[in-house]
Amino acid sequence: YKHRDVSRPRVAAPPPHFERLTADDDGAYAAEATVAPNGERIVYTSAASGDLEIYTMALDGTDRRRLTYTPGYDGGPYFSFDSRKVVWRANRPQGAALTRYLQLLALGLVEPLDMQVYYAPLDGPRQLQAVQLTNNTGVNFAPFFLPNDAGVIFSSNMGSPTGGTFHLYAVDLNGEHLTQVTTEGNFNSFPMFSFDGKRIAWCSDRGVPPSEYGTINVWVADWVWRPDTGAFGIANERRAHIA
Repeated sequence: YKHRDVSRPRVAAPPPHFERLTADDDGAYAAEATVAPNGERIVYTSAASGDLEIYTMALDGTDRRRLTYTPGYDGGPYFSFDSRKVVWRANRPQGAALTRYLQLLALGLVEPLDMQVYYAPLDGPRQLQAVQLTNNTGVNFAPFFLPNDAGVIFSSNMGSPTGGTFHLYAVDLNGEHLTQVTTEGNFNSFPMFSFDGKRIAWCSDRGVPPSEYGTINVWVADWVWRPDTGAFGIANERRAHIA
């Protein structure tokens, strides 16, 4: 949905203040939507085809384009800073795993335990030519482009694939130079950068006492990047205080 009355932004509003952009999907799942930085298109996940695939459309819901066609859960897409690429995470089951995926999907359920990160340019064929950036036995999700669009940051439990410890990692668009970004806490995910690329925000349970297990806070930090060497990292981490 998009809000029509931008002079009075609200968290919720009566139906007359909203316009449904996916009204012709027969009630199919349509979510995980984000807007391109240039403000021209929306990318989102939809089950309109019977599978969970990536689509884009204009801001008014027209010019809808399906971008992925491989069976499995393609979701969580984001545009690059230049709006010319998209990154997402996908579960691409095969064999018995694919049969189970389709059975669960028919019930409106998913169990995407093996998720990898993919990216693709948008200036090629209508169907994305996906590049797989991760290939491990963990769960890799919540990808977001680095400020220079030369790589992506994402959350993964690759360090403990049978456990639940998730940290932020970054990798270049060739799937190389994997770098661990966070080391504290048991859950770090949903990273996003400011538009100027100088700060990063993410969700983490770092510093949470055992008595408050399950509590997740928003953290922010300075993003330090050296163009001459390509080195990067975070500094001055602090918990965000949201009014």
